[in-house]
Amino acid sequence: MIFPFLMIFLKHPFKTIRYAISNVKIRKDTVKILKYQRLCRLKKDIKPVYFFGPYKSISFKLGGSYILEALRQSGIKAYSGYYTNVDSIYDSIVVIVQRISEEIDVMKLKKNGNRIIFDIHDAYCLWKEETYRLIDIADFIIYPNRTLVDEISKDKKKTYTVLYGYADPAIYILFREKKYKNFDTIKCCYFGYKRNAEMKILNKLQKEISLTLLPSSLESIKKLTDFNMHIDVRKDKVKDDILYKPLTKILIAAECNSNIIVEKTPRTLEILPEDYPFFISKDKIEEDIKRIKSLFGTEKWRYGLSVMADIRNKYTFSYHLQSFIKILEGL
Repeated sequence: MIFPFLMIFLKHPFKTIRYAISNVKIRKDTVKILKYQRLCRLKKDIKPVYFFGPYKSISFKLGGSYILEALRQSGIKAYSGYYTNVDSIYDSIVVIVQRISEEIDVMKLKKNGNRIIFDIHDAYCLWKEETYRLIDIADFIIYPNRTLVDEISKDKKKTYTVLYGYADPAIYILFREKKYKNFDTIKCCYFGYKRNAEMKILNKLQKEISLTLLPSSLESIKKLTDFNMHIDVRKDKVKDDILYKPLTKILIAAECNSNIIVEKTPRTLEILPEDYPFFISKDKIEEDIKRIKSLFGTEKWRYGLSVMADIRNKYTFSYHLQSFIKILEGL
């Protein structure tokens, strides 16, 4: 049953992540990749991997907990820094997801022969000074989008890659059990923290289209099957959010087989095509809302869903895992 799984997910994340991966419920090809990586280890050994970050955050769950458990399943020695004596880590790979506790001496970790990976996620938007400090120290950087690469690489020349991430596998599991619904109208949701959204636009949208605000929570994940449209509109005054935030909301909408209302920016154009039908402009929001409302069930609506299906099929947990293991092999 899906709901018992979700109910214990937050209380026992490592246990339930292990359950999901070992039962191949995240993606059918996950087992093939894990078997392939076991063979790769016969050719090239991978050092032990330790994950550090804000352990209760969503960013760490995606960039740390899921990946850590999958690495273990593939036969790679992977550990949570939370349960590790930092002074005992030598000649290993240290992965910092988003940020690291001030109590941990990152320079000492590096002096002990460890290679440092910094997986930025949304750290640049929240702790810019700390982000630059960790970029200076790290041996390898994982950026959430290429727009942020262009911003930072003007000053920092580092070995890096761009990983757009993936939707929480709990969402994939939910839709595997509940299936995609058929709708006779647009039902839109904003899934995330209300403080990040431009509420003036959401209020205008709500007058024309059914709109529900869903906070980032376990209970909200269960309700995602009730919607066929998502929205991601950031506040103008928070420029960093508009340009440099991870593209997670687009990935979540794609996993839900939904279109998404979003602004056309360099960040969103990295994975959405120029002609995606549901781009909006804050300068003509009333006009755009009426246009979007008229597109339901049309060829453009179906084209939008085909775009999202391509995103869903490309940016999977398995793809992210395989890309991450290649990084480890290079260190």
